[in-house]
Amino acid sequence: MVMNDTLQLMHSFITSAAEQDIPLVFKGSVVLDTMLKSEGLSGLSKGTRDIDGDLRIAENVTNDKLERDIRRVISDMKDPELSVTTKRELKPGQTVSFEVSKDGTGIFSVDVGCDATRGTSVYVNAEAVEFIGVSKESMVADKAQTVSSQLVFRRIKDLFDLYALSCLPYKWEAVCQEVKNRGREFGDFSDFINHAEDIVHAYDKFKGIENKPPFEEVYLRVRDFLHLFIKGAGNICADWSPTDRVWYLNN
Repeated sequence: MVMNDTLQLMHSFITSAAEQDIPLVFKGSVVLDTMLKSEGLSGLSKGTRDIDGDLRIAENVTNDKLERDIRRVISDMKDPELSVTTKRELKPGQTVSFEVSKDGTGIFSVDVGCDATRGTSVYVNAEAVEFIGVSKESMVADKAQTVSSQLVFRRIKDLFDLYALSCLPYKWEAVCQEVKNRGREFGDFSDFINHAEDIVHAYDKFKGIENKPPFEEVYLRVRDFLHLFIKGAGNICADWSPTDRVWYLNN
């Protein structure tokens, strides 16, 4: 199955889950794709075969109940060739994972955790259905923390996601609040700043990006976007301009 078909099925899964009020907060690439398309931005998609989410209500949740909910969503998609199996059961500190197959071949996974600390937003997808997903500020906070450490060499997808996220406007105060809520420790960004020549090799090997832009374009834009993170700016008032590629301070 080609990637665009898989992505469409994943969007349909989220639509069905939202219509049935399955208590999930979605995150990851499918939410980012919705976010960007709602702003008229295209050509920034990267391949994914994972739907990630967190339970909004984690009390009294069992593997059996989660599996029944996921099966109900798949059934509602009205494709007799779709099926679901449990790959990993829910345990403290871990996610439960399901594999969705079409005609016996795995096409995407659904990974569900219990992290309730992320900020959320309500999104409207292409089918005009509302669903709850993590906020853009939450995504930025998580991915900036990754890039601040040595993980930048192994998490090129987070670097590219920051490139895509930088095409949206932000208020720095909202980003700072999300960082505070998440309680994450940041690195000093030294590897990102000083070892671009090593990062480019990992970027060149990374597959699955539609219309993959040159590394220099990605790196320089992300560096500008992360400027206040790198400086260690506190709770100042600033707005990110995606067109000018700069944080404007507000007096």
